[in-house]
Amino acid sequence: MTFGLSHYATSAFELIAEELLMSGSQIKVNGALRMTVKMHLMLNSKILINGNVGPIVSTSLLEVSNLLVLKGSSVIHSTANLGLHGQGYMNLSGPGNVVEAQRLVLSLFYSIHVGEESVLRGPLENASTHIVTPHLYCDQNCPVEILHPPEDCNVNSTLPFTLQVCRVEDVRVGGFVEGSVIHFHSVRSVVILPTGVVTASGLGCVGGVGRGDLSSNGLGGGGGHGGKGGDGYYDGKFAIGGGSYGDADLPCELGSGSGNTSVAGSTAGGGII
Repeated sequence: MTFGLSHYATSAFELIAEELLMSGSQIKVNGALRMTVKMHLMLNSKILINGNVGPIVSTSLLEVSNLLVLKGSSVIHSTANLGLHGQGYMNLSGPGNVVEAQRLVLSLFYSIHVGEESVLRGPLENASTHIVTPHLYCDQNCPVEILHPPEDCNVNSTLPFTLQVCRVEDVRVGGFVEGSVIHFHSVRSVVILPTGVVTASGLGCVGGVGRGDLSSNGLGGGGGHGGKGGDGYYDGKFAIGGGSYGDADLPCELGSGSGNTSVAGSTAGGGII
């Protein structure tokens, strides 16, 4: 099932139902999706949202009041902003299940379970640059929202967060939670199981305040942050490592990277949790 035109994806599509049961099926939306259901079950199914054409349709909202379950490598994918809100249980029940967006907000659920080898991700992997891509604060000090986040749980593209879990009672992570700026706000408990990972590794700044220098032969010095980055040396050329920055007692800046950002092989620093 497809809504909208891929070359003119400027509409918002609304879906209201008691139950939405998907098995081996796909819903593709060119624009934004506004969905309100009581129960949503997905088995080997996909919801694909192409909302990267402009700010008017850059945010999709899925309201699932009672139960949201993904099984059998099901996927909810948005190329823009995505808010998932509920009052009951959200379960990514096993391998291959993915919920991802450029900016992802999960809020108001009683419980969220990320099963083994399932993924929550924001922003997308290897996403092309477009209007909805989150702008990381690579050349500035810690934004005030990092230390004093707003109390509401709305999708807000002006905030620095790329993956938010807001006002949820319990979160159990047996799979992967990946993001550049991950924020757990007003969450009673977060349990990371032996198979679970919450990571921002390599998802910070490619440049950044502590970016390592680049020598004339392409050698890069290491990125700095809590300490000075390592110097590089090859074939008689030096590349000085990036300087240290931030507050060791309250580190809230993104990590800096190294290398030539115009070619493959440059590295990004770490994100923030």
